Amino acid sequence: WGPPLHRKVMPSDIKYAIERLFKMPSPGQGFYTNIVGANDVATKKATSISGIVADDGNHTITVVVLDAAGNTYQFSTTFTIDTTPPAAPVITFWGTNTGRTDDSNTSDKTIDLGGTAEPNSLLTIYDNGVVIGTVRVDADGKWAFPTGERSLGGHNFKVTATDAAGNVSPDSAPVQVNIVSPLIANDRQSMV
Repeated sequence: WGPPLHRKVMPSDIKYAIERLFKMPSPGQGFYTNIVGANDVATKKATSISGIVADDGNHTITVVVLDAAGNTYQFSTTFTIDTTPPAAPVITFWGTNTGRTDDSNTSDKTIDLGGTAEPNSLLTIYDNGVVIGTVRVDADGKWAFPTGERSLGGHNFKVTATDAAGNVSPDSAPVQVNIVSPLIANDRQSMV
C-alpha cells in the first residue's frame, strides 16, 4: 500500500497504512500516539518507528515512498510474532532402574532422561531445582539427556522448553529418582 502517486508521502499516509496492516481502529488517535516516530519518519526527523502491536502469526510490512521527482520506492519486511509458550514437556522414561520396577530406586548414578516436547525447542533440565544442562528437541519432538554421575540420595528431575521466540513452557511433571547403594538396591530386588 502506498500514497497516491501525485503527491509526496505524508505522516498521515504512514499512520493509515500501519492502521490498515494491523487492523487498528481508525482514525486511531490514541493508537497513533503509541507509534513512536511515525510523524518524524515522514518529516525526515527520524529513521525508525516503534510501538506497533500485532497478533501472533506471520506479517509483512510494506512501505512505499514517493520522492519529489515522482519516483516510488518500495520496502518490505516479513516477520513472525509468537507469544504462545510451548506445552509442558513430558519425561517419559529414566534409566537405568537397577532395583524393583515399581519404585524410584536405582544404584546407577548415571541417569538417562528422555521424553517428548515441542519440536526443535531447547530443553532446560533441572535436578532438585538446579539447572544441569540443556538439549535440543529433534524435529519429531523427541529428546534424550544423560545427566552424568549424580550423588546418592533423592533427585527430583523436571524440564522446561523454550521455543525459537524465547517463550518458556510450564514445568514438566517431576520425576523422582532415588540413587541408593548397590547393596540396598539388590536387597530390594531380591524381595520382588
